[in-house]
Amino acid sequence: MFRLIRNTILTIWERQLKKVFPSTRNEWRVFLVCFLGAVFWWFFHELSKTHTVNLSYPIRFKYDSAYIPINPLPENIYFQLNTSGWQILPLYIGLGLDELEYTFDDFFKPSNAINKEYKSDIDKVSGQITVNISQASLRRKLARLSQGLDPNSMDELELVFDLLESKKLKVSIKNAIPLAKNFKISGKINIQPAYINLKGSKYALSKLPDNYEIIFPNEKINEDFSTSFPIKLPPNLARQMQKSHEEINISFQVKEFEQKRGEIPIRKVGFPDNIQLAKPNISFLYTVPKNQDKSDKELLNDFIIVANFNKYDSSDSSVALEILKIPKSVYIEDIQLAQSKVKIRYENTP
Repeated sequence: MFRLIRNTILTIWERQLKKVFPSTRNEWRVFLVCFLGAVFWWFFHELSKTHTVNLSYPIRFKYDSAYIPINPLPENIYFQLNTSGWQILPLYIGLGLDELEYTFDDFFKPSNAINKEYKSDIDKVSGQITVNISQASLRRKLARLSQGLDPNSMDELELVFDLLESKKLKVSIKNAIPLAKNFKISGKINIQPAYINLKGSKYALSKLPDNYEIIFPNEKINEDFSTSFPIKLPPNLARQMQKSHEEINISFQVKEFEQKRGEIPIRKVGFPDNIQLAKPNISFLYTVPKNQDKSDKELLNDFIIVANFNKYDSSDSSVALEILKIPKSVYIEDIQLAQSKVKIRYENTP
């Protein structure tokens, strides 16, 4: 297959060259040799010249795992170089290049102590550590690794580190959940995960509250709810930390409720025989799920409201009312008694 492709290309090339050199079949070969020789001569001639170019060189950093860089560390340094093409070529193609390497053994040096390779300083407010690597240090390392390259210009490096810490935030809901009219949450609100763990800069974590609050949109909810909320951190802090989760799922069930009115007898407890209630019945409002199975009569039979004479108030001759029992088979809420007390009356005994 390869021989067929090669012969095809040579045949096409030969036909084209015959138009230029029609007299001799082998003249195109002479032309090709001359052309390639000219290209190589030009290439080696250019490599011998002096050029001014912008180049990059790989760099890496070693530091204690108890620290974290505030910004991504550079993977290359950039500089301008004025030298021959022979020295530039290996840098372009990355041939045999050893990385520049800086090892930060002790961040907590006094602010006026100058390391041979870098200078570190601790911010008194944030506790963050700034490491400055000068042009002179970069030039020395580059010259040792690249056979004496001396850049025309290059920027010094400023790196900022902080202690690596973790923080646990409790997930909560900040605003009232917007429900459609007459709809209520039935049962438990499920939040997964209940906590999120953050790992990153100590100073950045100190700026965050202890709770992560979810804000619900304003759309009214009238059906069972299950939605994932992406975890969003302040942009200026997010790049300095890692999250244990990317989103939080919140789910709950809703039901449509309706308000009903009922009236039942008040059950007396501990009353003397000659004392009766001024009104034997009590009316009240209650809220139940719409279209539930039980009838109003069945529901009212399961309510017990008592007047216990132990709660007699002599100042107004009344007894406080207490809801003793509500139906258990149906979810009921918002029970509102028409009155919280009932007056008493005395009966003459024969």
